[in-house]
This record gives sequence, structure tokens and C-alpha cells, in this order.
Amino acid sequence: MNRPLFVSIDGPKGTGKTTLLEAVTQALRLDGNKVIRLCERKNDPCRGETMALVNQLARSPCRDLEFKVCERFAESRAWISRHVLPRQPADSIILIDRWYPSDAAFSPHGAVRPDLAPEPRTKGASTGFACRGCHSR
Repeated sequence: MNRPLFVSIDGPKGTGKTTLLEAVTQALRLDGNKVIRLCERKNDPCRGETMALVNQLARSPCRDLEFKVCERFAESRAWISRHVLPRQPADSIILIDRWYPSDAAFSPHGAVRPDLAPEPRTKGASTGFACRGCHSR
């Protein structure tokens, strides 16, 4: 491998993301692979601001705030892709489990429409992020 392999498991709280990645980590390491586990919470410099928006959304759900939360997660994940991933060893497999608030990903305001998902604003960053169900403006 001449560059790291980045694998992300995204989902709402309590769905088994961490448990799955622990099993994958063990299996990959048994096969002799160098595995690096990242924590999104510890690598996002704007996490506090993002979580403040998430808490505001939980208290007062609305489409505009829902869109802002999705946009913040996309920006955060693009930042991690630009600043954290390049510092990892080239011969490694990087695993991260990324939580999202299910209300922002699966809108309580109507049917889930993946075709309405906003594109991350940062070009060239491969975040693997999709905010399915976010509403367009």
C-alpha cells in the first residue's frame, strides 16, 4: 500500500459502530496489518460548536437548523480529511466511527430524499460523507 486506506462507519448512537470496528481492528491486526483507530470527537477542532448546533436542533427542530448541522458535519469531516489523514503512515488502515444525530440525517419533517443531500463545499477532499435526508434550501 502506498497510501493509507481510510474506512469510516457512520451511524446514529448505539447502532454498533464501535463494536464492529473493534472486531475489524482485531481481525486486520491478526493478519499483520497496521491499523490506526481515530476518534472524530478528538480530531475535530470545532466539535464544541457543532455539538451546540446539534443540541439546539434537538430542542427546536427546523429545516434551516437541520441543514446547518449537516453542513457542519460535512465541513468537519472535510477538515479531518485534509489535516488528520495526511499525517497517518502510508502503510496503514485507518478506521473511524462517526456519529451523527439521526434527526439531522433522517428528517422528521418528511420523507428521506437522498437526492436532496448537499455536497460538501470543500472540493478535492474525499470525506466519504453523505448527509442523506438534509433538505435543500
